[in-house]
Amino acid sequence: MIAEIDEAEYQRIQQGMLTSLGSPIAPMDDELYTQISMAEDLEALWYLRSDLMQVLCIRHGERHARNQMESISAQFERHLPAGIRTSRRRIRSRQRMLA
Repeated sequence: MIAEIDEAEYQRIQQGMLTSLGSPIAPMDDELYTQISMAEDLEALWYLRSDLMQVLCIRHGERHARNQMESISAQFERHLPAGIRTSRRRIRSRQRMLA
């Protein structure tokens, strides 16, 4: 379970995800934009990251998408359970080694 956060921080994370979609919103991204906008809590936003990654990969390529997602995912870091934080660190270490 993801920890609770204050409304201002939640909105900052949500807005960052929406901003990464760019403007204007492409018709094919409309559904994701709505899902992010209507997400009820931080956990819902957390699980929408994979859809966002897919859209960013299609639009801008994997390297750009990974950079964007690293920035977005970092905003969740303080609110994740210890097991998820540890897994994310291991994944980042492997990615750096492969780069």
